[in-house]
Amino acid sequence: MTLRLRKGAVDGNDVYFIRTDASDVEFAREQGLVYVPKLKVLAQDGLAGTAVLFDDDEQPVVLSSEPGRKDTPAWRVQRPGG
Repeated sequence: MTLRLRKGAVDGNDVYFIRTDASDVEFAREQGLVYVPKLKVLAQDGLAGTAVLFDDDEQPVVLSSEPGRKDTPAWRVQRPGG
């Protein structure tokens, strides 16, 4: 299996992460991720951080938390203007 390493930014610092699954069926399908509906509870309970995803693949994803921190291993995807 090959996983794409993604570039992100947290507090102005570069971070790298992978995406494997999503709770939104359309997003999972368009991104080639595993659809996991049980993850929706994280967003509803406010347990997920935020990931701002841009249309330009060269633009790093802006994350509210960096991978490896204790606060959350999951992010709720937002798009600018959306």
